[in-house]
Amino acid sequence: MDYHLSHAMILEGPDPEANLALAKKLAQQAVCTAGGRRPCGVCRDCVKAAGGSHPDIAVYGGKGGSRSFHVEEVRQIRDSAAVMPNEAQAKVYILDGADHMTEQAQNALLKVLEEPPSYVIFILATTEIQKVPATILSR
Repeated sequence: MDYHLSHAMILEGPDPEANLALAKKLAQQAVCTAGGRRPCGVCRDCVKAAGGSHPDIAVYGGKGGSRSFHVEEVRQIRDSAAVMPNEAQAKVYILDGADHMTEQAQNALLKVLEEPPSYVIFILATTEIQKVPATILSR
């Protein structure tokens, strides 16, 4: 069975920990090398993903004040996204607290969301989807 995840997803719910846990499970699915049900939980990539040490899964945000995402972080993500995955078939970027981006960070993210490399997946997690700009939601 072949699985395909969209290049960008947004997860919204009242519990930020549950949103992040689901985002990490989706990321694990994206890097899993099992031929059947994914994530398998036992392949090398699944074990690394579950342990938080997979080099092709990056988690940003979730720390700091009300504006935890700054344009410098998004520029770093954009630069990193241009580099092929290290081990998996995909590179996954989890943006935890996506509703806490500065306007400059939102604009910088739009550029890579509009035309991402074929191997990149963005998972945006938020508790307040109304704070995520419509331009990002439409991507």
